[in-house]
Formats: sequence, structure tokens, C-alpha cells
Amino acid sequence: MPQRNYIKTKEKVSKSSKRIVLAIDLETYKEIVKIPEAFRAWVDENIVRHPELFPSEIVNGYDLHSTRISGKLPDVILRRIST
Repeated sequence: MPQRNYIKTKEKVSKSSKRIVLAIDLETYKEIVKIPEAFRAWVDENIVRHPELFPSEIVNGYDLHSTRISGKLPDVILRRIST
């Protein structure tokens, strides 16, 4: 039987997710997601509380990028941020 050829190094097959999910009451979220200042204050608070969840470059600042409607919950607006 011939010897198998294979790579001995581990390769990442899929991209890592850039999604960060933070705990918040749905009704509270629905209120603050529409108000950029309130949403930013909430994100800033979570960056201080849970820095390990965010990319290291978040300390240089971030932008409120865009919004979209959730595919699973049509009455929920998702807010995107970019560093």
C-alpha cells in the first residue's frame, strides 16, 4: 500500500467570526439601537467590562457602521460597528 501524502501542519478551514454578541434585554436593545449616542455608550461600557470580547484595535476607536434587519427576528435591528 502506498504512503499517504499529507501536510502535518494544521490549517484553519473557515474564517473566524467577527460577530460579538452582548447580553442585553430585548426591549432595552430595541430602544437604544435607534439612538446612536445611547448605543455607543452601551458599547463603550461593554468594552470596559469585557475587553477580551473585542479586537485589540477597538482601543483606537470605532464607527457605528450600518444597520440591518435580523433574518431570524424581523422586528430586530442589528447595528454594525467597524474599527
